[in-house]
Amino acid sequence: MIEDIGHARGQEPMHLIYAGIIIYAGVIDKLCVTRSTLRRSHYYGHIVKSRARHTEISDSYLLGQGSINSREGDMPCGGVIEMTRVVIQKGPNADNNESFGVGLEPNHCRGRLHSESSFRLTDSWLIFDRPKGQFGYLRGYGKPVILGNKIIGLRTWGSFSDHSAVNKMYRSRAEAGLERAEIPRLSIPLPRELSAK
Repeated sequence: MIEDIGHARGQEPMHLIYAGIIIYAGVIDKLCVTRSTLRRSHYYGHIVKSRARHTEISDSYLLGQGSINSREGDMPCGGVIEMTRVVIQKGPNADNNESFGVGLEPNHCRGRLHSESSFRLTDSWLIFDRPKGQFGYLRGYGKPVILGNKIIGLRTWGSFSDHSAVNKMYRSRAEAGLERAEIPRLSIPLPRELSAK
């Protein structure tokens, strides 16, 4: 569990996981986040920010909840991005509408994006509690694979291609069979206060 990082006195956003600061961009080969709960990044931080060549997230919760965070996933140098069996929740107080930013900072990545880049999100939940929820921004990629997910409250795909036909799309938690603030369960236990109904 990594939670509640960041405060208004900070000079920069406070990311819950920050792999590869600008001067080390491209040095990290792989970031793996598995069987983890990451929640409430404060002061406009991302839940996960990774400049690694390969970012893999599985069996984990990335939850904005009530914090004023930015994106749930920010991979500014691109790279191979694989996410499966993840619950991603964009909180109502988030600083922006999109959940993902991919390949948006080549100037902070030694002037270029990683040469090998792909984006894959499967068998996951995406819940947009922010009214204008947007999937995200994508630069420098071929066609992403976004398949077999359950997506609640998405208003637009942003610069990602529309994958509505290969995912289950819901307008609300109730339509998806969830209670008002319910977080779906994965194979790992939810924190106690989230698992209580």
